[in-house]
Amino acid sequence: LNLILRRAMGGLNLQLVGRNLFDAAAKIAIREYQIELWPGYVTSIRQHEQDILVCCEIAHKTMRMQTCYDILRECQRHDRNYMDSFKRAVLGVVVLTDYNNK
Repeated sequence: LNLILRRAMGGLNLQLVGRNLFDAAAKIAIREYQIELWPGYVTSIRQHEQDILVCCEIAHKTMRMQTCYDILRECQRHDRNYMDSFKRAVLGVVVLTDYNNK
């Protein structure tokens, strides 16, 4: 059932980020803080006894406009041991490419 819902939401041209769907075309840029807000949805379908429950929640994803290269250059400017500080900065961070958002 969740796969059917994902396919239906896919027709809305939403981008899958992790397990949630976001609308990259409707993003809101906040240049002052170098971030973008992506509106989206968290969806799930579950069966409870004899009924089917559908959950559809509004969610927002905060995306940094900074590239990995920008982070590396920043670490090089501020730290002699820049590789360790770079690893700490990007470890666990989700990175999306501009050309296909994957």
